[in-house]
Amino acid sequence: MAGSIQRCANAVREFPFYRLATSECVPLRRFSASRTIPSPIESSCMKKIMFWLAGFLSLTMLANGLFMLINPKDWYDIVPTVPQTGFFNQHFVRDIGIIYVLIGVGFFVGIVQPGRRIWLWFASTLWLAAHTLFHYWEALVGICSASALVTNAYGVTLPTAVGVAATALAWRVRWKESAAQAPRAAVGHT
Repeated sequence: MAGSIQRCANAVREFPFYRLATSECVPLRRFSASRTIPSPIESSCMKKIMFWLAGFLSLTMLANGLFMLINPKDWYDIVPTVPQTGFFNQHFVRDIGIIYVLIGVGFFVGIVQPGRRIWLWFASTLWLAAHTLFHYWEALVGICSASALVTNAYGVTLPTAVGVAATALAWRVRWKESAAQAPRAAVGHT
């Protein structure tokens, strides 16, 4: 029991997102000073976390985008800080709704098509990050109050953080899997 706890603690130190699933993580086996080979369990830990994050983001972005497209006036009235940014504009709300639907689709496609995952998630997260920075800029120059950042945190900042985490995990998983393949290729294994 104590040995498995220590293995999990080592995995947590290796990558911070392991805190969510330490019971299934084990430390890396080393084959050289510069590379590591992930154990199958470790890779499955990262993948589970990555897929949960991406799935959450895909569903929430799709739901928000569809709501904006189907009922833009209700979306405008329900989201607390949106009326502070200006008058209702159905066309604008639907334009942004399309972007949210595309972000949700991008994360979904990345889940089912690993070869496209990193770039789809990166592009989607890039828009989310730009959107978040825009909100911070608005508060900085006085267009809206700083309290709007707190109110918007769950709908603006949180999706960006989740996108960054999922994209970073996707990159890490790909890097770990290619590192695991490198020694086999070097000795002639396929």
